[in-house]
Amino acid sequence: MTSPYHIFFINKFRWISSSPMTTVSTQSTYGLALGGIPTTLIVEGEPAIQTDALLREKFGLDPLPNFRVVCFRRQILGKFKWTAWFYGQALRYVARHRTCGKPVVITRNSTLLPYLIGLKKWLGLIVIFEAHGYHGDQNLPDLPPRPPRRLVERFSAYRLIEHLCLNRCDGLVCITRPQERLYLADFVRIPTRFLPLGAHVSGDEVDPNQLPQYERKSLVYIGRLTAHIDVDRILEAIHLCRHSGITFTWLGLRDQDKAEIAPKVAEKGLTGIVQLKTWLPHKEMMEFIRKNASAGLVNYKPTFRSAGVTCPTKIFDYYRAGLPVVASRMPTVEDVMTDGEQGVMFTPQDAASLADALHRLFADPVEYRRMQQAALAAAKYYSWQNRGKRLIEFIETLDP
Repeated sequence: MTSPYHIFFINKFRWISSSPMTTVSTQSTYGLALGGIPTTLIVEGEPAIQTDALLREKFGLDPLPNFRVVCFRRQILGKFKWTAWFYGQALRYVARHRTCGKPVVITRNSTLLPYLIGLKKWLGLIVIFEAHGYHGDQNLPDLPPRPPRRLVERFSAYRLIEHLCLNRCDGLVCITRPQERLYLADFVRIPTRFLPLGAHVSGDEVDPNQLPQYERKSLVYIGRLTAHIDVDRILEAIHLCRHSGITFTWLGLRDQDKAEIAPKVAEKGLTGIVQLKTWLPHKEMMEFIRKNASAGLVNYKPTFRSAGVTCPTKIFDYYRAGLPVVASRMPTVEDVMTDGEQGVMFTPQDAASLADALHRLFADPVEYRRMQQAALAAAKYYSWQNRGKRLIEFIETLDP
C-alpha cells in the first residue's frame, strides 16, 4: 500500500562521524523506512559520499529502496562552517522531492525552526520538532533542583527560537516523560507525544545460541566521560566487588578521558579488573558487547538533566545485545525499565547500593537468564520500527 507521507529528517550533524546523534537519526529514520514509509535523512557530509556503503560499514544496515541518506556541506569556501547554508540546501531538496506523499519534516535542530515555519504553508509541510533537551526555566517536584542559570542561558538562541516558533509547528515529540511535562508546564500548546528512543532495527535479533554469558560476570559501560557520570562511585563499587569475579569495561572513552580515569583505577588496585577502551562505530560496539559483556551499566548522577531530559539510549543498546541492565534509579530510567525485570536498579551516588545490585544480578544464573529474556523482549518493544509506527500514529492525529 502506498504511504500517504514522505518523511524528511533534517540533522545538521556530520554523518560520517557515527556520533550518538547521527546514529540515533540514522536508526530512527531507517525504522520508519522498514515500515514502508518513504524516508529521507538529510545530514552534513560530502554530497558525493557513497551512503549505501557507509550504511553497511558504520551502522550494519542494508540499503532499502525507500530509504535515502542525502548529504550537504555546512562549509563554504572549504573552511567556513555556516549552518544556514546547510539548511538552505536541505530545504531546497525537500521542495524539489516532495512528490511521493505529504511531506513531513522532522528535526531536532531548534535553529531550523524559523525556516520551517516560514516555508510550512507554501510547501504544505507537516512540521514536527523532536526535542533532545529543554532550555526553559521550569522544574518539577519529583526532579532534582536546577543549578543557577546564567543570563546567557536563560535567554539563549535556542530558548528564544523555541518560544517564537514551537507553537507554530504541528507537533512536539519528547524523548522522556519529564521532558514532555516540562514543556507543557512552560509554554507548549501544540500536540505532544512521548516517544523514547529505540533499541534496534527489527530483523537484527540476537542469535539465541550467542547470548551474553552469565559466567563471564563482565559489566560494561558504553559512552563518553561527562560531568553527569559518577566515575568515583563506579570504581568504588567495583572495588567492593573485587573478590566476586566481576570485571568492568568502559567502552567509548577519548584519550583524555582515559588519562583522567586510569590513575583512579590504579589507585584503587583495579588494574586487570577494569579496562578502558576508546570509542567504536556503532556496529563494532554492538559486536564487542555481545561477545565480551554479561550486563550493561547506566550510572548517572541525580542531576536535573539526567533525571529530566536525558533518554538513556545505552539501555536500548544493552537490551538489543541481550544484556540485563544495572541502572541508577531515576525518572528517565524508570520510563523504560522496571526494577527486577530487565535488570536491577540502585540508588544514585551510592557505591554500596551499586555493589549490592551487581551481587543481586549475578547471584543466581536462573534469575539472570530470566532478566536477559525480559531485556530481549524490551528490545523488540522498543525497536526503531515499532517507534516508527507510533510516530506515524501521532502524525495521523495531526493530519485528520
